[in-house]
Amino acid sequence: MHLRLGRRRLDDGAHPVDGQDLGTLAGVPGRVLGVTGSGGAPGRTFIGLNLAMALAEDGVRVSFVEAGSGLGTTAVRLNLKENLSLAYLAHEAKVRPLDEELLARHLQRSGPLDLLVGTFEPDAAGMVPPEIFDSVVTMLSQGHELTVVDLGPLDSHLTVAHALRCQTLCWVVSPTPVGVDLFDRVLRSAVANPLRVKPSLVVVNGTGAGTLAVNETALLRRYGMPLVASIPFNRSACLRAEAAQKLAVAEGQLRAPLRAAARAAAAHLFQQTTLDRVPGSPQGVARGRMERSGAET
Repeated sequence: MHLRLGRRRLDDGAHPVDGQDLGTLAGVPGRVLGVTGSGGAPGRTFIGLNLAMALAEDGVRVSFVEAGSGLGTTAVRLNLKENLSLAYLAHEAKVRPLDEELLARHLQRSGPLDLLVGTFEPDAAGMVPPEIFDSVVTMLSQGHELTVVDLGPLDSHLTVAHALRCQTLCWVVSPTPVGVDLFDRVLRSAVANPLRVKPSLVVVNGTGAGTLAVNETALLRRYGMPLVASIPFNRSACLRAEAAQKLAVAEGQLRAPLRAAARAAAAHLFQQTTLDRVPGSPQGVARGRMERSGAET
């Protein structure tokens, strides 16, 4: 089966979710990727965190921000401190200036990746005003080539406000009838209206027997979104990674597809700047050789 996007049809047969970049954070060196989707746990944090780690391992300077509403799980997953988080940073910013020193105190590190984790309590995202989020993302993007923001489900105007501060959106879709229908409903909702001109891409998470075959042609025709990757369903690989307090991209059967997804997403993210920053691209390989040659001399 090809992608089924609900029972309603658009009058013009197209949905311009992808479009011209509005220049959000124009002049800031780093790119900002917001990861979102519908409710129902399609794997937004899983995809965003693993893509960020894969690119960091490839030598890109990457930061990850867990800004979604609800329950932040990154600190638990990677054995990090929950009291050093975006929500606690926002609380401290009420009594002292938000500067690089305060941000650096709340940043944590896992391998090559800088992280600003969420807080494990309901509505933690509501503790972070849009102006604080904007300042945090701006500062992070000045020191990183890519900042990946886990926005959580697109279910509130606060999430939309955060999404508007990202240059590109990555929509995570569960390839089940319910998952695809929820994706369709979110994109048609009034909440999503301000995001229709944002450059967007799609990652399908959890493909396998009994799931829908998500077709890139259907996505492009209906929404203007490229499908950059399909991640196979592999619960055992996820459980092993969780037990070891590692990410699935670190080792195991999901490592290869997640790394491929990261490189595909990077190709879309950096195409509006310079391809020599894209890991695995011919320009990136050539650039790496030149840097190594210069270091040797």
